[in-house]
Amino acid sequence: MARTRWCNRSHTSPLTLPTEIEFNNLLVIISFPPFVGHTTLVTLCGFAYGMKGFYISASSSLVGAVLVFIVLRFLFRHRLRQWSTQNDKWQALEAVVVSSTSYSDKHFLIPPFREPKGCP
Repeated sequence: MARTRWCNRSHTSPLTLPTEIEFNNLLVIISFPPFVGHTTLVTLCGFAYGMKGFYISASSSLVGAVLVFIVLRFLFRHRLRQWSTQNDKWQALEAVVVSSTSYSDKHFLIPPFREPKGCP
């Protein structure tokens, strides 16, 4: 008889499931470089919310990555410029990127279903 009362007793867990907004905030915050556990939090979001968790984690990961890019670009702008002027490899990479973007689109993109000139 004691066993049936124990099984039927409602058990409240000390751990509560975070809401979607809390998952969004956590994923955006944890996207910044010194923090770890982003993949674990995405997995936990998927386990907790199923397919809906994909939309939560994808949107907040994208927002977090954009924020990290903007913040780091703003904070380290002067240091990156100084470092790239002193490093020969970065100067070579910048030269390649600038030269590849200076061509017009017709040099890179060939329409997929156009026949080459001279074909019958």
